[in-house]
Amino acid sequence: MAGTSPTPILHYTCPESGLEDPQALCEALRLALSEIAPGHELRRADSMPGTAPESGSLNLSLQLDRVDAHGLTAHLLWQGSTDSAPVTGPEATIGVMDAELAPRMYPRFTRALLKISALPL
Repeated sequence: MAGTSPTPILHYTCPESGLEDPQALCEALRLALSEIAPGHELRRADSMPGTAPESGSLNLSLQLDRVDAHGLTAHLLWQGSTDSAPVTGPEATIGVMDAELAPRMYPRFTRALLKISALPL
């Protein structure tokens, strides 16, 4: 249809190692992103693009800061079309005392991480 704006794209990257199941964390991030950015096309990338995205789009990377058997700390790094350089978001931590960290805990963690990061969507 003529005159319609292109769908904004959200490129995202996830850690490939550092966790027992990094794919589960990435899937939790993808689901959380789909909840907060329903109008964006989500595209997983191998690395964060080196240039600012087109207007309305966003480059996003999940960065692990600390991981052990009982928890993890991570932050988001993003660059929107108006950002001259990537922006570092606040850290979020999930920790458990009486059990080991498990993939079932990732969805709640990624939603909380997105909430505190206040992405420019």
